[in-house]
Amino acid sequence: MLPAGFEKREPSVPGIQDTQLYCLADRTYFDTPARLPDEESRYRLDTDPPPEGWRREAVGLWTSLVPEHVEPAEQGWKIHVSTVPGEAEATLRDTARICVRHGVPFKFLRSEKALLLVAGKHMNRSGAGKFIAAYPPDETVFLALADELSRTLAGRSGPYVLSDLRIGDAPVYTRYGAFVPRWCDDAEGRRVLALRDPSGRLVPDERGVVFRMPSWVEAPRHCDRTSRHVPPPATTPSRTRSPEPSSSPTPAGSTSPRTPGRESAWCCARRGRTADSTARATTPSPACTASTGR
Repeated sequence: MLPAGFEKREPSVPGIQDTQLYCLADRTYFDTPARLPDEESRYRLDTDPPPEGWRREAVGLWTSLVPEHVEPAEQGWKIHVSTVPGEAEATLRDTARICVRHGVPFKFLRSEKALLLVAGKHMNRSGAGKFIAAYPPDETVFLALADELSRTLAGRSGPYVLSDLRIGDAPVYTRYGAFVPRWCDDAEGRRVLALRDPSGRLVPDERGVVFRMPSWVEAPRHCDRTSRHVPPPATTPSRTRSPEPSSSPTPAGSTSPRTPGRESAWCCARRGRTADSTARATTPSPACTASTGR
């Protein structure tokens, strides 16, 4: 349910990754992703009764838990948690317990099958790795939630969320973005999710594969943008020649042209990502330390 005055509008033409979700939802027909046959792999939090005083909502492959009689904030610093299938149930249980205690709305991918699907090689890289998203209402709650999650989930595995800042040494990340669906046109005339700037104007909520922060926003206290050491991307030369530069970005990595050597006209390199451990993630990205002293 959207707050009064909010208009729900969908982009007119889905991207290729979005289209693939509709194709994978059913082996025979083009169907909504919500129809994905995943009942046998649903997480307990999706099937058990919601906590007392909370309501559950389903949106596509995601399940939301929201405190009753609470209106969500429009936008702010959201927290993302990534995981791997073997740790997903425990990570969801621990994250949900913390979010409920702080009264913070959150959503999660409803099943292991949905988790594997969204993390698939041909899905959109801007959303790859995201398993749970939490929506703190203000900076005070954000700092408390980020601190507890980073301590509780330290040592857990999960892919690097490319669009976010990492919090501590856990698979916990953050970025400033919209909490509720609002839409505007970007520079190319496409309908995209929007933020409201200080003047009240709707502007694109940029969601890409690098961290971006709106010009009018400051990072929360104790959350700096200092890069920590991350191993360089794994690079493997390709033997394939190509007369034109090419690129195929996916959650598994991206292919791009390198400077040609004397022996060949083109040499491509694949930048790999480690999907099974945050500690070994290969994508350099800024780090965020929230109330952890690191």
